[in-house]
Amino acid sequence: MEVAAREEKDFFNDNIIREVFSLLLREKLIGLSLVHKILRWHHTGFNLHSQVRVRDKVQACRVGKYMIRPLLSLKRLGFDESEGCVCYLRFPSWPSALLPLMLSSRNF
Repeated sequence: MEVAAREEKDFFNDNIIREVFSLLLREKLIGLSLVHKILRWHHTGFNLHSQVRVRDKVQACRVGKYMIRPLLSLKRLGFDESEGCVCYLRFPSWPSALLPLMLSSRNF
């Protein structure tokens, strides 16, 4: 990545982080001590890929829907009482789709 592109990404990332935390602080959804703690993490969860460009509203909607999609589907999430673990059913296209993903409390 060239220097100008990296600086642009850093600029946008910093502004997004500042805006998100400002909103959360204003709405009293997060405290300043937690903001400071998150900012000390190596991976804060904020990452901006500024190389994506959209040409029309349809593409912008596709990117927006991708950005807000949940990481997990509650329809696939369950608890196996006999095993005492959380199960997450995989996508049908995955090779081992018939095997649930077993998560113990140590995974959380």
